[in-house]
Amino acid sequence: MATVSNVLNGRPNVGPVVRRNVLRVARELGYRPNRAAQAMRTGRTRAIGLVLPDLTNPFFPELAQTVENRARSLGLAVCLIDSQGSSHSESDGFALLMQHAVDGIIWCPLGSRLPASLKKFAGPVVLIDRPRPGFAVVHSNYEMGGRLLAE
Repeated sequence: MATVSNVLNGRPNVGPVVRRNVLRVARELGYRPNRAAQAMRTGRTRAIGLVLPDLTNPFFPELAQTVENRARSLGLAVCLIDSQGSSHSESDGFALLMQHAVDGIIWCPLGSRLPASLKKFAGPVVLIDRPRPGFAVVHSNYEMGGRLLAE
């Protein structure tokens, strides 16, 4: 059991032949890890929250798809919150993400107010395009975008 666990968790202390055999049998049996059981053991859910202001804006569905594709390639699940332009819905969304114990949050804020429920979140929060003190932010290079548009 320990050897199988080591292989399935990517630990390096298993020889290549045994590793191949365990992975082959796992594939044949259709094995999928139980994320809930792993979360109980590790304290990590391998899920992130994505909080967006309005999915009717054509920019945000494409962004959500890109985030989800990349997250999935890393073995992460994405919990999507569409606040629909409502600060109340945004705050409820954060509370829901915390109930699901997401490991981190990517957030495109609606306004300047920090939701009370987010203040209790201990994981990393990365903002999209709207910098705030104390948060990491990914934003557009508007100067370059303007230059490219003019060209």
